Amino acid sequence: GPANCSLTALPFTIDPAITDEENIAGDTCGDIAGGANFPLNTIDTVTLDCIPDANGLVNFNTAITWQTKTGLDCAIGSLRGPIPLPDISKSQAACVETTLATEFLGRVTVIKSAPDNTDFTFNWSTDSPPVINAGMNPADPFTLNNSQVAGEEIFALVTLDTPATVTITEQDLAGYQLSGISCPGGSVSVQGNTVTVTLSYDEANPGLADVTCTFTNVVVQTNPAMSVSKTSTTGAVTAPGDVVYQYLVSNIGDVGLTNISLSDDNDNDDIVCPGGHPIATLAVGASTTCSATHTVTQAEIDANGSPVADSGLLSNTVTASSTETGDETASLDIPITQTPGLAIDKVGTFNDANMDGLAQPGETISYTFDVTNTGNVTLTNIAVTDPLVTVSCAPEANPIVDLDPAESVQCIATYVVTQADIDAGQRDNIATADSDQTGPETDPETVPLGQNPLMTVVKTSPIGSITAPGSVAYSYLVTNTGNVTLTGISLADDNIDASVSCPGVTLAPGANFICTAAHTVTQGELDANGSPVADSGVLDNNVTASSTQAPDAIDDLQIPLGLTPSVALVKTGIWNDEGSTAGIAEVGETITYSFEVTNDGNQTLSAITVSDPIVPTITCPSGNPIPTLAPGASETCTGTYTLVQADIDAQQRDNTADATGSSPGGTDDVSDQDSETVNLPANADLQIVKTGVFNDGGDGLAQPGETISYSFLVTNGGSVSLTNVMVTDPLVAPITCPSGNPIPSLAAGSSETCTGSYAVTQADIDAGSRDNTATADSDQAGPVTDDETVPLPTSADLDLAKTGTFNDESQDGSAQVGETISYDFLVTNTGNVTLTTIAVTDPLVSPITCPSGNPIPSLAPGASETCTGSYTINQADVDAGSRANTGTVDSDQTPPVTDDETVPLPQGSGLTVVKSSQTASIGAPMTVSYSYLVTNAGDTTLTGIALTDDNIDATVTCPADTLAPGGSFICSAAHTVTQGEIDDNGSPVAGSSELFNTVTATSNEAPDATDDLSIPFAGGPAITMVKSSTTTQVSAAGPVDYSYFVTNTGNVTLTGVRIDDDNDEDDASCLATTLAPGESTT
Repeated sequence: GPANCSLTALPFTIDPAITDEENIAGDTCGDIAGGANFPLNTIDTVTLDCIPDANGLVNFNTAITWQTKTGLDCAIGSLRGPIPLPDISKSQAACVETTLATEFLGRVTVIKSAPDNTDFTFNWSTDSPPVINAGMNPADPFTLNNSQVAGEEIFALVTLDTPATVTITEQDLAGYQLSGISCPGGSVSVQGNTVTVTLSYDEANPGLADVTCTFTNVVVQTNPAMSVSKTSTTGAVTAPGDVVYQYLVSNIGDVGLTNISLSDDNDNDDIVCPGGHPIATLAVGASTTCSATHTVTQAEIDANGSPVADSGLLSNTVTASSTETGDETASLDIPITQTPGLAIDKVGTFNDANMDGLAQPGETISYTFDVTNTGNVTLTNIAVTDPLVTVSCAPEANPIVDLDPAESVQCIATYVVTQADIDAGQRDNIATADSDQTGPETDPETVPLGQNPLMTVVKTSPIGSITAPGSVAYSYLVTNTGNVTLTGISLADDNIDASVSCPGVTLAPGANFICTAAHTVTQGELDANGSPVADSGVLDNNVTASSTQAPDAIDDLQIPLGLTPSVALVKTGIWNDEGSTAGIAEVGETITYSFEVTNDGNQTLSAITVSDPIVPTITCPSGNPIPTLAPGASETCTGTYTLVQADIDAQQRDNTADATGSSPGGTDDVSDQDSETVNLPANADLQIVKTGVFNDGGDGLAQPGETISYSFLVTNGGSVSLTNVMVTDPLVAPITCPSGNPIPSLAAGSSETCTGSYAVTQADIDAGSRDNTATADSDQAGPVTDDETVPLPTSADLDLAKTGTFNDESQDGSAQVGETISYDFLVTNTGNVTLTTIAVTDPLVSPITCPSGNPIPSLAPGASETCTGSYTINQADVDAGSRANTGTVDSDQTPPVTDDETVPLPQGSGLTVVKSSQTASIGAPMTVSYSYLVTNAGDTTLTGIALTDDNIDATVTCPADTLAPGGSFICSAAHTVTQGEIDDNGSPVAGSSELFNTVTATSNEAPDATDDLSIPFAGGPAITMVKSSTTTQVSAAGPVDYSYFVTNTGNVTLTGVRIDDDNDEDDASCLATTLAPGESTT
């Protein structure tokens, strides 16, 4: 190959068995034609040195193989190019022999030639086993890429055991043309883009195994061109759906086209071509048809354009591109036809709620409104209206937001039938549907309504019977009993004075009005005993009611004629006070009577006689008997009666008078009686006076069981003797009278005193008095009363005794927050009055419980009740050492009464302090920080808390000086450790090896608390020395100077520093004899 290889010349002997011997020293690798084996000395090595080419490769057309044998082990190595070749060294310490052998290789080098750096791709194959190098597998094409320059090569290596062929083909590249293949000195065969090289090895002509082929290309001048056209079978868009496009793509240039891609700006991105899309190739003059679709949406129709709204067109443009040409476009516009349409279908159904087959006001008509989009455009804002109803399109709104083509929505409404509708016999109205896209569309609907015109008339009169000439009033109740309004209503009556008068001529269904008329009854009609028919005994007439709509209604009324001959007698009497005692009836005085006789019938009476058994003479103006008396006429007769003692005793005069007469055609067939009682005043008077005296038992206060003595003075103050005089009192029994109770008789002006006793009750005492009323009654006089109030001495008094007991729940002998005090409240009524609503209160104790409730409803005199309550101790109580408070009792009858109680609370005070520090040991001057945990370990709040420490810089700082029980805070202080303390090895005690101090915590309440803390001193004295000299070698007699660098490496100040050298002139000296920690001297 082009590189030189050599073997280092070594002493060797040629194996006599090798016939093709050569001296390999200084030879090139290519000159090795056979093999040689030679012995090596045990310390020698065989080295093959090769010089690499410009690419850093060593190229062999032979293989170098070596073999080393050691005993039974065998190691074989082989090198074959082109590879980076390292030195090959074999130690011959135990080698017997080394053999070098060669193997022949062939190579083809490919060179591309082109006017630019365009990539060229080659395929290759061989009929000999190839030597595989990186990227040179025959199964894979190889490329001379853009980064390479013209003339670069690539290897194709084969083994030349026998002659071999290597075939290389250049792939076509658009725009370029292969102008020639040149392989100088080689055995080649060229066909088109392919060259076949035959390789063989001839030691005399080694170039036969190393051939270089150059492929030369030139740029081809072309005229690529392409056309595209777009069509569709859809002539117009009227509904959503797919529009199919065809794209005719033609190669109209002189160069084949590749990677032809179509893009449409308004399709479904679904372009399909026969051979796939993009089209891989299209030969010159060839064409192909691709297709795509655009799915028209309702929204595009609604917008009247796509992609441009309101353009009226479905527009799109296809763009065709290829590797060789520029873009070509074709556009197509398909018109969009909008035909908005709207229809409404209104249907009404009468709802006969009461199922009577007739319409009534308040019954309903149900309407449905089917609204349909009959066009091809989405309709929006579709409003459904009806002047009579409110239309609902639930769940849609009204207006309906939108309606797709062919979509329908049913709206509903309900109409309440009116009387006007029923009168018309039907309900007519029109519904309207309107939208943003269409004009209004209407649909009328007529719903028939069932009618039943009907009326009634009822004739009445307040006259139940006719007994005298006069006017008879008639009322006519006219009612519309149908479901249609009646008009033109009129009434006719066959036996009235004039015409019937009505308030109107129209009636709504169910409505009514009252008409009126009158008939004047004459005496002749009474005489005839009937009208219009004599001797019928009645006044008879008929009414007829008529209207424009309903059949006539009739009614008649008969009123009986009553012939009632009758006489009436009214007797009155007046007592004449003619005696000596005014206002008191006396024997011989008189009563004057009058007798009023009236013809209260409807016939004239005759021979009316007036009589009275106690009045001997009755005088009438026209005589007695009265000759005649017309109906309604009257005559008053008079007579006198003289009083007797029996009348006075009876205190009245009672008697009856009679009047008797004859009617026409009759004899004494009418009569009347009247009784009269004349009261005769008498003087019956009864009086009673009641008095009471409280009988005190001696203590000045009323007690239950003590008595009141009553006396009852009864007096007859009138002029008539009283009998059966009874004295009663609801509280006093018995009441005793001298002549008995009741008193049998009590003459006028006489008196009698009765007595009784009453036992006082607690209720009387509570009231403060006893009030009651006595009554006296007799046969002659009405009951008379007298009341008496006897005051009762009272005293309302209330007492409270409060006691408290501390409950040491923790059993530690001290009071703690949360422990309790139990209180008893003894409430006693110390007066003689029952007390009510007795409330026991305490500002600290709640609730306070009493056996009968709090407030106690009632407490009798001398009675007691114990109430209880509990109080929870707080810290202020514990701090005070006691709990004082006051209970109060009050009632409706007494002022408030109080009692206070102080309960001692045993105290327990305790204070602790714990001192700590983060510093574990001290090895140098520093600041040591201390923390002091101060805790109130007792149950009393501590105040005035202060801390002192015997070995700190300043005072202890605390966040507060007060602590509640169980509370704690942390105080702080510091001690600055000095070098002197470290030197003393202790503070405050030198030599103690520690920093020690004691803290004392004090308060106003608790004993002092202390704690101490010791921190050990660490480290100790330490010293180092570094000895040096400027003399590095002694070569003659003379002084040698030494330097000693001494450092205090401990933490204690060193004194008396000196140097002792075992081989100096005893003249060592130091600049300083005292060293602080870390200091140095020389």
